[in-house]
Amino acid sequence: SFFDGDRSGTIGSSELSGAFEAAGFHLNEHLYNMIIQRYSDEGGNMDFDNFISCLVRLDAMFRAFKSLDKDGTGQIQVNIQEWLQLTMYS
Repeated sequence: SFFDGDRSGTIGSSELSGAFEAAGFHLNEHLYNMIIQRYSDEGGNMDFDNFISCLVRLDAMFRAFKSLDKDGTGQIQVNIQEWLQLTMYS
């Protein structure tokens, strides 16, 4: 409710970056825009269910990435099979 100041049940696109950062996800603008396109309505507002779904997916993807980033460089190399498993099942 902190990010839903007007109590509309949604978080506007301008508040989403703060909401994600408060949840521990520091993403660049390109990723925020992709998330808004995928999880928000046509007005750029995200409801609670979509916000939680997005957080769960982000958490799973970050965990999967970190498990593959053995040396902690922030980069991984995956083949198509690994990429599909990482993105489709996380």
